[in-house]
Amino acid sequence: MRKAFTLIEFLVYMGLMSLFLIVLTNILATSLETLTESNQVTTIDSDSRYILARMAYDIGRAADITTALGLYTVVSGNLMLGPDRLNSFDSTIGNFVVTGIGKTVKINFDITSGTRTRSLFTTLGLR
Repeated sequence: MRKAFTLIEFLVYMGLMSLFLIVLTNILATSLETLTESNQVTTIDSDSRYILARMAYDIGRAADITTALGLYTVVSGNLMLGPDRLNSFDSTIGNFVVTGIGKTVKINFDITSGTRTRSLFTTLGLR
């Protein structure tokens, strides 16, 4: 007599394997979503720190506010300083508004990466 699996044993095995694969797929999908969100937050954080530090550096050392801010432009969602792009390829800049107040300037802009957006604002002045 040969040993073999019965139909019931095979169906139980297939049911358990299907359940295991569904749980494993859900874990993988959640991990990928978390990784994507983490990358978006990291992109926004690093780009915003760099842009704000660069503006503070340029404006702090400028002869006047108008000269320093005239170099910054937004082209197709990219913040440009002359020919150089200041944000990364994974982010876009929007609503870039500069308001002069004497020897200081108020800067507002939105930075977006994927589905995440952060509004940033700062006030900078001449030294």
